[in-house]
Amino acid sequence: PVLCPRWFAAGDRIERGPIMDALRDTDPAGPTVVYLAKFLAADLVRCVLTGDTLVGDEDVKFVGLCRVFSGTLRPLTQLFIMREEEEEETKEAKVPRAVFMERIFVMKGRFMEAVQEAPAGSIVSVQVRPVGGEGGQGHEMGVERCLTLCDSVEGPFLETPYSSQAFAMVRVSIEPRNVADLDSLDRGLRLLHKADPSVSIEVMVTGENVLGCCGDEHLKRCITDLQKLFARGVPLSISKPLVAVREAIAPSVSADRVDPKSSTLWLPSWASHLVDSSTEAGSVHSAPVSDHNENDSDAGMQQQHQQDRISMSSSGVMSVWTANRKVCLRVSAVALPQEVLKWMDEFAEDLESVVHRQQASMAFAAGRTSVTVDECLDEVASQFQKRLEESSIGSCAVAGASLCGMSVARGCRTVLLDASSSAWTLRDSHHLGSGGFNSSVAERSKEAAPAEDRVHRSLWPSVLTGFQLASASGPLCEEPMRGVAFVLHSCHQVVGSDEQQGNQGAGAESVVGSAQAARAAAAAASAGPYGPLSGQVMVAMKEACRYNIFRRGFARICEAMLLLEVNCEQEVMGKVYGVLGKRRAKVLDEGLRDGTSTFYIHSYLPLADSFSIAQDLREAASGHVSFHCAFSHWELSDDDPFQEASLTAEEIEELGDQPLPPNMARKLLDAIRKRKGLASDEKLVKDAEKQRTMTRMK
Repeated sequence: PVLCPRWFAAGDRIERGPIMDALRDTDPAGPTVVYLAKFLAADLVRCVLTGDTLVGDEDVKFVGLCRVFSGTLRPLTQLFIMREEEEEETKEAKVPRAVFMERIFVMKGRFMEAVQEAPAGSIVSVQVRPVGGEGGQGHEMGVERCLTLCDSVEGPFLETPYSSQAFAMVRVSIEPRNVADLDSLDRGLRLLHKADPSVSIEVMVTGENVLGCCGDEHLKRCITDLQKLFARGVPLSISKPLVAVREAIAPSVSADRVDPKSSTLWLPSWASHLVDSSTEAGSVHSAPVSDHNENDSDAGMQQQHQQDRISMSSSGVMSVWTANRKVCLRVSAVALPQEVLKWMDEFAEDLESVVHRQQASMAFAAGRTSVTVDECLDEVASQFQKRLEESSIGSCAVAGASLCGMSVARGCRTVLLDASSSAWTLRDSHHLGSGGFNSSVAERSKEAAPAEDRVHRSLWPSVLTGFQLASASGPLCEEPMRGVAFVLHSCHQVVGSDEQQGNQGAGAESVVGSAQAARAAAAAASAGPYGPLSGQVMVAMKEACRYNIFRRGFARICEAMLLLEVNCEQEVMGKVYGVLGKRRAKVLDEGLRDGTSTFYIHSYLPLADSFSIAQDLREAASGHVSFHCAFSHWELSDDDPFQEASLTAEEIEELGDQPLPPNMARKLLDAIRKRKGLASDEKLVKDAEKQRTMTRMK
């Protein structure tokens, strides 16, 4: 039921078949179903797993560690690789891949013994070889590191047990010192990717290879395997570790830190030029807009923002115009409550399957024997709304808003809420990629809201794409966003009587309230110098979401927290606490283990301070310490990375003329931006006019 919820979550109400009966009864005489969980490097000549080094000039070969769920696995047999269930029209067009079982081994420590069969319930290692499908073309093994094998093309697909929340939290750039070894390094990285299910390897647009690991110790192990096993004899150049963070906003800010006379939108020095160069030269962000101006007429609103393409009101609503001044999006950002975040983390794999891959999941079946993607999307929206109402989030912020978008891929945890009464639902977003809309969708959008406020359905794909782009890459350091709900308040569309190219501001302009006028505006905009209207709306939505993070006093980051368990004697507990105190560890519990003289300490340790902790603990305790460290959760930092923008009067008076020292959140942002080649506030020249003397003071 855990690995295959689609088949077993419904209990006895689903129609049984021979494969399902064999899986339930673990029948050795039934159809063969095997789950390959991991590849291990092995010496197939001596039948032994490879250690840290290879013997002689032998090449690296792999065996697959697997479990037989039903049937009997025998050598020299062919099994099919199962895929996730897809739509019927695409399922028939694809030919299933197959692998050939050459040898079967029983694991005895690091030694392997060849056997002739493995009945149901056995855990064995197999030597597999890919074979071609009907086209006769083979496929390279190792791209999928968890395989479901079956002797029938109608077999089940077993889900991977590996969680993706801790993937690529620590990243380094690896390159060979000699250009001639580039091919050897690429081959070694492919072998490492095949051998370790938790490692991620990316090739950036700059050409550098980025290795992502789960932590400091995992990174050390991957580098050792790469140097001694997979890329032997290749001198490597490894950069400093880059710690992953998540960009977020604070739930609330103290009233003492918000100056009503100052602008609500605050940009750091390295981001102030982005507004001027975004989409159209000469755009500037305006002074704070009062709340009563938000409900003014469209003509007054257009006159107010004719020169200010990007502005933010005092209540935090971001207004962004497209480059041709034809569409204005009003978006605000609120923090998601912890109840919703826990729900999204718990069902992250299922949400990604339904929302992004558009595949049904039994986790949202609501007790039904079979479920479609549309039913899953409705259940996701229902559960989200239920948890949102039960949480402590302000009802005025999202009152009447409907869930129309969600991003949970690659560490994102963001949602898009439609507060413009456009009748835009999560199910409608699913049908954007399939082309066309239902007639009921068009009828709801016509009767839901006034034309000047609702988002026309022709702009839904652009708005949704802009939201997803902003969620995947935030403005602080180009990292994914977490725990942010973007509320789309309205979408104003205006069109002038004179739509000649280059004369966007000429003529009397009126609000477009019908589909025909919207299509006419889109056609006219597509012929202008700024490109199609869909691309302009996409960029405007992306900027509106990103600039919401720069609201004065609300910018935050989320740090990865590790659960650290330390076991030591009482004599060295003080030294262990000294090491933990220097690394911002939060002690949760301590005590004496029953029947022993060993004390345990449970604590949360930030990932950024976990490097070389093993060496420090062993040096402090003279080796009389053992510990275990694993990823726990993402925690919202209390420090504002731009604290100079929200200082209280007491803090300003206490600081005086002294410079404001950067906090830990600011140090992490500067380090990440510097590593990625982004602009930062770092000053390369200090005291340039100060005289330098070479004389030694007597």
